[in-house]
Amino acid sequence: TRSLWSTTSQRCTYDRLKRAVDRVAFYLSKQGMRSGDRIAVHMPNCPEWVALYYGIIRLGAIAVCVGAAYKQREIEHLLNNSQVSLLIICNELLSQVPKRGTIPTVNDVIAWENDSVLASIFETHATENEPFVPPDCNPGDEFLPAAQPVHPRCHADPSQFLVFSLICNTYL
Repeated sequence: TRSLWSTTSQRCTYDRLKRAVDRVAFYLSKQGMRSGDRIAVHMPNCPEWVALYYGIIRLGAIAVCVGAAYKQREIEHLLNNSQVSLLIICNELLSQVPKRGTIPTVNDVIAWENDSVLASIFETHATENEPFVPPDCNPGDEFLPAAQPVHPRCHADPSQFLVFSLICNTYL
């Protein structure tokens, strides 16, 4: 199978990424996240960011990307304006998280390395063809609602879909 990226310690194939994306979506659904919820990811560029982003999309939630270089005031502004309910962050950026009282819509902040279930999603020791069976499920069980395939000819309400990429945000 083709590789998406390789490092000295890690190789990621499309199959492995797909399994990680499904695991992230399942994990988020178990955390009470649903389609339309806003989930922020505040991490530097890394393989885990990719799986988190697409897992959020897979769930049908809205991914809010927070730049790793953002300072507390910029993060606070972005989280409040986008009405984020969950913030996923890495340990190295925890000091940048605004105080809870300043981000009232954020119900939870998760440092992915500190959450054993979320961290296990990204473990690299799994064999390439290992099927994913979530905890409390049996092989063959439907563990995520079946997603309708997105097809160029589908009749979707354009107001239901939006991809917004914020390249730079300056808060004065």
